[in-house]
Amino acid sequence: LKEVDYKMAVIISDAFRYELGFELYNDLLADSKNNLTIQPCLASIPSYTNLGMTNLLPHNGITVENGEQDLVYKINGKPTNSQNRQTILQEAVPESVTIDYAEIIKFDRDKGRKFFIKNKLAYIYHDWIDAIGDKKRTEHETLEETSKAVEQIKRLIQKIYGWNILHVLVTSDHGFLFNYNGLKENDREVLPKGKGYSKDNSRFVISEAFEGKPDGYGLDMKNTTNIETDLKIAIPRAINRFRKQGNIGVQFVHGG
Repeated sequence: LKEVDYKMAVIISDAFRYELGFELYNDLLADSKNNLTIQPCLASIPSYTNLGMTNLLPHNGITVENGEQDLVYKINGKPTNSQNRQTILQEAVPESVTIDYAEIIKFDRDKGRKFFIKNKLAYIYHDWIDAIGDKKRTEHETLEETSKAVEQIKRLIQKIYGWNILHVLVTSDHGFLFNYNGLKENDREVLPKGKGYSKDNSRFVISEAFEGKPDGYGLDMKNTTNIETDLKIAIPRAINRFRKQGNIGVQFVHGG
């Protein structure tokens, strides 16, 4: 988007699968004034928010370091956590801004137009599916809530048009996998044990190395991302999950 010469809004909806994008696409086609295109993308493996949001920032290379709670991804030496995303974006497009959906959806026409007078490019972060699905007590509501996510994005696009912004891009950091019924025992695999630094999840494990051969697949992270690193990744077969302790959901997991 660096060379784009018109104002644009980029809506990044956490865990918004391609099929939902296609549903949104068909809804917007009902208005003959809309000129639309759609195309699928593959998320990196591991497929989760921290890396997915990093991939969507402008960069000439991503680096990764071990952190206390998670891996620390960096662009131009800056960690890509939410506090730094606007700074990183502005290094590529000075007249740009990041904002949450919950804030911008409250703008009236005048406030929305003033907002885009100052900003050429806006990254709008929308988090509904991931917020519902990634919690054990609400994950069973995932499928019902996807329709609400589509309606929220459609409403936001209509407001953006009213602010005289005619170019909107909708994308996501990753998709999701969902099993409506409870998983059976044979849908779970042994959580691989990492050597050295390790970050585990019910859908992937990142580590410097693994003890023995992982139950599912072992991959080099440099082959599944655009990051030069010696870190390794383990993922379970098909749509299986790793057995992981804790108050985490298993019917909803992040996916490509």
